[in-house]
Amino acid sequence: MSFKKDLRFNRISFIIKHFSFFERFFDLKEVKTRKDREVFTNIWYNIWIEEGYAEPGEYILEKKRKYERFSKDYILKFLLIPMGTIRIIHNNSEIGLPTITDFETHKNLNDQKLVELSLFSIKKGYRFFHLSNLISLKKIYKLLKKDEILAFVAALDQRLFFFLKEKLSMPLQKIAQEKNYEGSLTFPVFLSFKESEDYLEKRSFVFYNFFTR
Repeated sequence: MSFKKDLRFNRISFIIKHFSFFERFFDLKEVKTRKDREVFTNIWYNIWIEEGYAEPGEYILEKKRKYERFSKDYILKFLLIPMGTIRIIHNNSEIGLPTITDFETHKNLNDQKLVELSLFSIKKGYRFFHLSNLISLKKIYKLLKKDEILAFVAALDQRLFFFLKEKLSMPLQKIAQEKNYEGSLTFPVFLSFKESEDYLEKRSFVFYNFFTR
């Protein structure tokens, strides 16, 4: 590992070690009511339009709406204020998972204990130098572990991919060639929780404690 990469890793480790008390201010609320659905959709849709991931209109809404029957959707909150979204799509035989459907994957991904993470969006004013990403990812990890999920796939934009792969050194496996997809260069990835836990336990006990405690 290069000296520059060590500095980046240590900087994130320092943030996790000294600012983990911020976790108490973050929460996940499952979408259950019509009002929840409106808040959830408005957040991710407006962020996607702002970031250039989609053109305004019904097409992107319809594309994402078809996965609602197979998903659990969550609103990310900071101090009870809605600030972001995350969708957990469960593997299914009817329409499958979007990453596996939309990319030519080279890995067997038929396990029913597999999910896709999608619509992970955080408003710009609430990103807090990646702190919101880290805490939100931890809370999602805890949810998935509780449901005995073993791994996930995701189509990550370039910024999130390099944050997880380069800054956190997460052992993401590319399962297909990256391509321009939904408005950005996108990397289709797979992550096994067991492999990640083993890796982090050896690589950085600060990260391991942060995610597993």
